[in-house]
Amino acid sequence: RQTELLIPVTVISSSMNLILDGNHSRLDRNDSRYSPLFGSFEHFPPMYVSVGKTEILEDDGTRVAEKARRQGVDVTLVAGEHMI
Repeated sequence: RQTELLIPVTVISSSMNLILDGNHSRLDRNDSRYSPLFGSFEHFPPMYVSVGKTEILEDDGTRVAEKARRQGVDVTLVAGEHMI
């Protein structure tokens, strides 16, 4: 499905640069401290993930749930209409 971004990719990239600040040489944009998508879910307890079907982070929430399931976590994913 194709979605329109409310926040342009250039803004997201600029924001990440601000977050990383002077640590560019020591920190990686794919570090789990910036997104659970880059971490491991091994040995996690059951998870409950709730996302709105129209929110900007819906895909990230879904991807986190899928990754956790692949790593053996019992995940409940709820994607609700008209939620933000």
